[in-house]
This record gives sequence, C-alpha cells and structure tokens, in this order.
Amino acid sequence: MLTSNPNQPSQTRPGSNNIDSIAGATIGSILAKFGQNLPDHNAWKGYIIVFAPAIGIIIRYLWHLLAPEAVFYIRRKFNKYNRRRLYAQADELLNDPRLSEKNKAKVRAKIEDAQLSAIEELIQHIKKTMSAD
Repeated sequence: MLTSNPNQPSQTRPGSNNIDSIAGATIGSILAKFGQNLPDHNAWKGYIIVFAPAIGIIIRYLWHLLAPEAVFYIRRKFNKYNRRRLYAQADELLNDPRLSEKNKAKVRAKIEDAQLSAIEELIQHIKKTMSAD
C-alpha cells in the first residue's frame, strides 16, 4: 500500500487537483448534457456525447498547465503597477529639497531592494518552471 510522507513537501500546489477535476468534469458534463438535449436527427449528437469525457480531460489538463502561468502573470502585472507607484513616490521624495541626505540615502536603498526583489521573483519563477519540465 502506498502512503504519503507528511514530512515531505507536496509536488503539486494545494487544492489544484480538486480545481482541475472540477473544471474538467464540469465542462464534460455540460457537453454531455448539451449533446443529450440535441434533437435525435442532429448528426453531432452522438459525437458530442461520446467525446465529452475526452474533451473534459483535455480541458482539465490545459487548466492544470496554464493556471500557474496565469497566476504568475497577474501577480507580475500587479507587482509592476505597485513598483511604478513606488518609483514615482520615491522620485518625488528624492526631488524634495526639504528631505535630508540621510533620508534620501534610505529611499535609494529601498528602491534598490525593490529592484533586487523583482529580479529574485523572476529567478524563482524560472527555477520553478525549469524543475517542472
């Protein structure tokens, strides 16, 4: 009997199998129901009913494949927007004559940290996608 080791990290993202299964099963069920509701003289009725499970499995696979990329893309866009706001506010602070040089150095350090974190995030994503292949 196969058992999982609770001390080892999971290879898949949590809850992904449930979401993938729901997406595939839902589409397959909708297609099968659609095929059943077609009139008997429709030439596509038999094909839709027969191929509905296969189409559901294909959609499940595509969902499993593309969902992490979509999440990464959305997060990257959100982070890019926030970084632009950060850089704009930092530029305002750096151009403010009332701000001391000590505080300007702190702002420059924060900008540098933000730039480094953006690069580290991209490196982590590349490592994750390379290990998945």
